[in-house]
Amino acid sequence: MELARVDLSVVASSIGLSVDLWRDLSAVRRSHALRFWLQAQTGRAQNQKLVLRLLDELPRLGRGCRWSIQGGQLCFYRGWLTWTPQTDALSRRSTMAAESPEQVVEITREGIYALPGWAGTLVVAPATDTGVPLAWIRRLEIRPRKGGERFQRCNAQPARSLKKQFQTAAIPPWARTAPLFFKGELLVFVPGLGLDARALQAAGQNQEPHVTLTWEAQSNIENTG
Repeated sequence: MELARVDLSVVASSIGLSVDLWRDLSAVRRSHALRFWLQAQTGRAQNQKLVLRLLDELPRLGRGCRWSIQGGQLCFYRGWLTWTPQTDALSRRSTMAAESPEQVVEITREGIYALPGWAGTLVVAPATDTGVPLAWIRRLEIRPRKGGERFQRCNAQPARSLKKQFQTAAIPPWARTAPLFFKGELLVFVPGLGLDARALQAAGQNQEPHVTLTWEAQSNIENTG
């Protein structure tokens, strides 16, 4: 157990388990480190069948993968193995089932705008760098991702599909379900990516104050307790 603690101090962090570093361990130490990490994350010792499956599959994975187990879900993406407790997922599903998704958000001030139908919260905060005038985003339409949307990260780069932009930002597929925010037909804000450069240009910089937008998913809000 002590050796597993030492190994995990190298191969694990607050993000999760670095599979690339973990693969460099010997077979025995990989097994012990994985068991110890799983127990620390889930709060219980995992059965031999799951451990053997992960020991077999993790070294060979080349793309994202998920495993649903008792108490939650394991996710592998971009070299990291992470754990999401089931309470977060269940809370999000039940909230979405109970509420109809909002279609518009009226932004009158800086602050927090709960959108229970989308299982999250839009946070409007003072911009310390790049932002948009508060008055310009007073009314934003909220839409689900339908496909074909394009996002421009900065003026120096062309607009690209959301899929490409999510991949570039290392956002896993299961974390791309947040709503999109529009002003008319202009895409303004994408959770995980930020404000679209075209929106920044259209908004101008003459009005004050400037604000920026961020998105907090329901599970993240609950965990901040």
